[in-house]
Order: sequence, then C-alpha cells, then structure tokens
Amino acid sequence: MKDAIKSRAFYLYLCEEDDPKTIAKRIRSEFKSKTPAKQIETWLKESDEKGLTWKEKKSKVQTQAMARIERLAEDVVVKVKERTSTLSSRLYDSLVSSQPEIKSLEGAIYAFKALSEMEISLDDRIKHENSPLRVAEALFRALEQIEPVAKVIQRHWPEIQKRLQEHLGKPNGEAQ
Repeated sequence: MKDAIKSRAFYLYLCEEDDPKTIAKRIRSEFKSKTPAKQIETWLKESDEKGLTWKEKKSKVQTQAMARIERLAEDVVVKVKERTSTLSSRLYDSLVSSQPEIKSLEGAIYAFKALSEMEISLDDRIKHENSPLRVAEALFRALEQIEPVAKVIQRHWPEIQKRLQEHLGKPNGEAQ
C-alpha cells in the first residue's frame, strides 16, 4: 500500500501539485490513509536508486516532454511545407499548361496565394519559436533547475528585477 501511496503522491507532484500539504490531503482522501505532509516532504527530498529527487525527476520529465512536443511540431511543419510545396507546384503546372484542369483562373490564383501565405506564416512561426524571448525563458528555466543557482536568484530577486526593469526600460537595453 505504501508503494501505491508514494507512486500516487509522485504522480500528483509531477502533474498537478507542488505543495506537500495539498498532496497529503489528496492522498488521505483517496487512500483513507494518515499520510502527513512531512512524509511527502521526505519523499520529495530523498533520492531514488538513480540518485534523483522528485524535483529532479519532474524537471527531467518536463524537459523530455518539451523536447518531444517540439520534435512533433517540427515534423508537422515539415509535412505541411512538403504538402503546400506539392500543391503549389501542381497548381502552378496547371496554371501554365495549355489545358488547365482548374475551373477558374481566379480560384487557382486565390488558392496559390493562400498556400503561399500559409507557408510564409509557418516560417514566421518557426522564427518566433527561436526568438530571444524564448531563449531567455529556456535559460531562466535551466538556471532554476540548478538548486544553488535557484537559491541565489531567489535571494537576489528584488535586485535582479530592478536591473531588468532598468535594462528593458531603456533603448537597446542600456542601463544608466
């Protein structure tokens, strides 16, 4: 029973909740157990057979999930680009052939325009996904995952926030 409770507690921590008190309350409700928040806190801090704490495992799972989502999104973009390229080629060939298979020139031109705009918007989306903002967010998440660094950031957050505001408020990020 203890393994089931610990597994469920980890699942709640991984997917839904970071607060040991809330996790303990859910565990007590679901299992009719007397699992205290202190036990959840102990499980959070103890390392498994691979030397990973729950926080480290959660970070690893989130990183893997994001990488998988990004790969899937890239695959979809590649497929869409291939299909729009094929459709654009066929549409162009039909437009310039001596006996077009299309019903109206206006319809074909509109379709060609729509496909071209969709391809451009995909390129813009890809550029946006690798924007400086996204890189900064990834860097900040990585720093937060290193416990000593995260503690320093938390301790100095008011000063960091003040400096960020100074840099972001000036042209080209120049502080006074």
